[in-house]
Amino acid sequence: MGKRIAVIGDVMLDVYGSGESQRLSPEAPVPIVLNPKTTYHLGGAAHVVKLLSSPDVEIDLYCALGDDDAGRMLQTLLEPLCKIYSTQIPVTSVKTRIQVGGHQICRIDNEVVTDVSSQILGQIIPCQDQYNAIVVSDYAKGTVSKTNALNHQAIFIDPKGAKLEFYSGCFLLKPNVKEFIKLFGFEPELSRAAQIAESLHQNSIEYLLITRSERPAILINKTGEAHEISFEFQEVNDVTGAGDVALAASVLEYINGANIVDAATLGIHRSALSVSHHGTGFANSSVIETTKKKFFSNLNDIARLKESLNEVGRKLVVTNGCFDLLHPGHLNTLKFAKSQGDYLLVLINSDDSVRQIKGENRPINSEDVRAEMLLNTPNVDGIYVFKGDTPAFEISAIIPDVLVKGGDYDPTKIVGYDVVVQNGGKVVVAPYLKGHSTSAIIEKSNKPVNN
Repeated sequence: MGKRIAVIGDVMLDVYGSGESQRLSPEAPVPIVLNPKTTYHLGGAAHVVKLLSSPDVEIDLYCALGDDDAGRMLQTLLEPLCKIYSTQIPVTSVKTRIQVGGHQICRIDNEVVTDVSSQILGQIIPCQDQYNAIVVSDYAKGTVSKTNALNHQAIFIDPKGAKLEFYSGCFLLKPNVKEFIKLFGFEPELSRAAQIAESLHQNSIEYLLITRSERPAILINKTGEAHEISFEFQEVNDVTGAGDVALAASVLEYINGANIVDAATLGIHRSALSVSHHGTGFANSSVIETTKKKFFSNLNDIARLKESLNEVGRKLVVTNGCFDLLHPGHLNTLKFAKSQGDYLLVLINSDDSVRQIKGENRPINSEDVRAEMLLNTPNVDGIYVFKGDTPAFEISAIIPDVLVKGGDYDPTKIVGYDVVVQNGGKVVVAPYLKGHSTSAIIEKSNKPVNN
């Protein structure tokens, strides 16, 4: 039987303007962003809806929208994911991020804080018992300032308020360090678990999950039982939406039968993984799979991979080659290729393909060995072995967001250039590292050693 979740909170439209910059403005020491590509994404509570979305979950969103273009675009983006119960406000919140080379250089916010909390709660309170969980995503824009009027056994809250009593009666409160200090007045440390638990008990809050950036998260219940949740720290590319991922993943696991410790642990792990990629994060297992290193055996799986990546604003990068004996030139190309997007898929020539191109004495390493070596390098996320002389067919089937080739090439002559560019992608030549080649290594190894 499917689950039902109510999401209450501040929705916003996230706008990304992404382009390249090669010079500074003569008017001020700021970069000139050339021909930025604009994309639109769900933000705030709307992002939480997207993270919670799955075939067996029915979602109702209680929010506030303006009668404007941003509000209408949010409705269009949300309609496939949930049923919307909206209250009108003067202006829909919009966050516009300007990016160069995948890095944010500026953010512009358009918003008017309007307190409509009583209207929103008035809509959900009569029907709150219909839901398996109620998720509150508070961004301090006025949609939800207090939740203590709700009465439900599974209320999960990402808070922005300054008083703990605003959230009394909730099941789990998930502040970050800054939000915790606003609520409690001191730094969150495991040594103060008893003091924290006393405050939770006084406000009938069952659990507190504190996210602490690169430090282990802390889960404390109102009886004083505490857990530190460690995780593998990722290189941070973008923290946008990381807290939403932790909350949404925890909710999904909990309503599907996990205990709260396991649910929170999984939420923290997925949140940690999400910051290693640009753009907002992901909570569902179908999307999290796209971040794992993988040997692909069919192109349909790669097509689904690209779709999942693009759904959360990420780019699939493809490069190709024999990669017979790994050397610094290869590693330089792989590092550059990964910098062009989020997931690097390497198409490698099959053993037969290498023999046709390089001769009967090649490859030195079989395709399985070459794939294993590449998957153990830091920048490669996926491998696919192709059988032809070139990967023209595979690139046409995949249509990557970015196609990278190492060497001294005219980009327009690179296999796959036309299909990638015609579909809105780009083709990039990686800087050539002179003095390194597999052929040179083999030639040197065949020379007699002079003692």
